[in-house]
Amino acid sequence: MIRDSCFLADLMLLPFDDFGIILGMDWLTVHDVVVNCRRKTIDLRCQNNEIIRIESVDLNGLPAVISSMLARQYLRKGCEAYFFYMIDSKVTKKKIESVPVVYDILIYSRDKTEHAEHLRLVLQILRDKQLYAKFSKFRSFLGLAGYYRCFRKGLSMIGALMTMLLQKDVKFEWSERCQKSFDQLKTLLIEAPVLVQPESGKEFVTFSDASFNGLGCVLMQEGKVVAYASRQLKPHEKNYPMLDLELAAIVLTLKIWRHYLFGEKCHVYSDHKSLKYLMTQKDLNLRQRQWLELLKDYELVIDYHSGKANVVADALS
Repeated sequence: MIRDSCFLADLMLLPFDDFGIILGMDWLTVHDVVVNCRRKTIDLRCQNNEIIRIESVDLNGLPAVISSMLARQYLRKGCEAYFFYMIDSKVTKKKIESVPVVYDILIYSRDKTEHAEHLRLVLQILRDKQLYAKFSKFRSFLGLAGYYRCFRKGLSMIGALMTMLLQKDVKFEWSERCQKSFDQLKTLLIEAPVLVQPESGKEFVTFSDASFNGLGCVLMQEGKVVAYASRQLKPHEKNYPMLDLELAAIVLTLKIWRHYLFGEKCHVYSDHKSLKYLMTQKDLNLRQRQWLELLKDYELVIDYHSGKANVVADALS
């Protein structure tokens, strides 16, 4: 009952002491509710179409905080929750309670400027209190960076130092080099890549390269980059001779971009000159013969490209 107007709702008892009531989105839709965050008002439409406005009067109370795990638990049981916060932007002493936070950690703000300040405040307090993210969060970040390695040059190699920290029996020590790599990854992930859409029927050109750290390749068409790819060497691959590593880089190119290259003309460039004559060589090991069978499925020409000129693929490896 609000100002002598009745608003029906099916209520469910939940163990949230900090909330008076949590209204579902369906209820808000039925009553044509309009929430104005700037003015901190809520408009409700009565059955006679009269509009009742509710204004916030308690802006100084602490925001309610619940764990996202507990919230998810009740959402899975069928509860539809709508959380609404209003805060006083004129708080003189900045503290973490001044920012509405739902852990894991979600920060809500009214605009970008305020959000940047809230974010800086929360992270600084967490740092001061020596509260750190779970190790799995670090792994998730590297997984995210790995997903975008086909769009950005050198992501795999930049993150190699941090990936080593995930290995078994390796002590986690965050060095200045790790911080530099972390900053580089963040910068690359927020910048827009300059790539083109491939066109069927036009010749593709690939540049591949290998090192004792990893493999790298670039897919191009008409002199413009379509995609990048790179990965670190697996432990057993570090024992390969350089010829096999260079050939492995070409195989990586064909496998990753099979949907582009299969049935299309392709010019493959490598900085290992002997690969130019791979198709006619007789003295091949078992691994090379297996890869040669894969190469025969494609309409390609392998050519030599000096390492100094093969700048992009060399950087990826």
